[in-house]
Formats: sequence, structure tokens, C-alpha cells
Amino acid sequence: MHELLLRYKMPENLNHHREIQVFRDRVISMAIQIQAKAEKVFSLSTNNVVWEVQEFHQSRGMPDFYVTGWITDNYDEKKDDVLEAQLEILALMRRLTFRGETVACWIQRVKGKWGEANGLMEKPPAN
Repeated sequence: MHELLLRYKMPENLNHHREIQVFRDRVISMAIQIQAKAEKVFSLSTNNVVWEVQEFHQSRGMPDFYVTGWITDNYDEKKDDVLEAQLEILALMRRLTFRGETVACWIQRVKGKWGEANGLMEKPPAN
């Protein structure tokens, strides 16, 4: 089973219910595009991916958007795919951010137990 989670920080400057809903709709759109990218890199069908989107509750020190993934890899076949997926998901997230927010992607290969972890993080360029 493959699982992906997109967590996000709710911007503090959103005051109205409509602004919050528009932001959440954009996050869902981002999640759909990230899922499609992951399915393509890992050659998966939609039925093989569990996907979840959540707002951060304890967000101190975390990036604005963070994709976490767990990919079943019992035979070490997806090691290169994991790095490629992280790079492509980060590039996609950078293109889809709304105001230069920070992004991160961490995907863990799982072999019936917790496997090795490889995480990448990128901050927006300084102005």
C-alpha cells in the first residue's frame, strides 16, 4: 500500500469564511496534482494510493506545505523512484504555492517495517 499526506499551515491573514474556503480549495487542487505526479513516477493506479490532506495543528518550525509519503518497497525496486518523486513533487509544489511559501517532501520506503528515510526540503529564495 502507498500512502501520501499533504499537511499545510492556514495563513493567519485570512479573515473571512470565503477566503478560508478559497485557500482550502487551492490546497485540494494542489493535492490532486501531487497525487497524479506520484502515481506517474511510481507507475501506480489511483486505487493503489491512500491520500490525505490535513491542516497542521502543531505547526511551529514546519514548512507551509509538507508532503509525507510511505511507499511499499519489499524488493528494493523503488529506491531511485523515491528520490525522483521527491524532486518532482518539490518542483510541482514550488510552482503551485500561492505566495512563496516553504515546501518540503519526505518519502519513506517501507519493507513490512519502517525502512530508510530520505527527505528533501526547500525554502523560498531570499529577496
